[in-house]
Amino acid sequence: MRFDPATDHLYVAGWDGDGRIPHLLVNGDSIPKPMKVASGIAHRFRFVNIGVAGAVRFTLLSDSTVVRWKALAKDGADLPPAQRITRRAVQGLSVGETYDFELAPPEPGQYWLFIESVLANSSGSRLRQRIDVR
Repeated sequence: MRFDPATDHLYVAGWDGDGRIPHLLVNGDSIPKPMKVASGIAHRFRFVNIGVAGAVRFTLLSDSTVVRWKALAKDGADLPPAQRITRRAVQGLSVGETYDFELAPPEPGQYWLFIESVLANSSGSRLRQRIDVR
């Protein structure tokens, strides 16, 4: 499969700081830029946690409702067919983990991707990105 920036979206979560009070970053930034995606087309979301400690949780909502996405891969390996299920769009990642999901938004609207640190005492522990589906 060839990477297509229009439908393949990569999220690399890590930390900034000297280790005492880490700041959550995604793709090197603490303020994820809004994104536009096409409706009715399958989009692949790859989440990676490269932080040195603690888990990160990704949650995708439409309005205040958690949407559903299809699990595709874990740590770079495609899941067997029995595990490629559509489920609630919430996923925690421990250090070094990678997960891939597919989302095919059926109609235009606004989604929110929340990225949260599960590490206690971290500042900037919750980021959000607006995803406009057109």
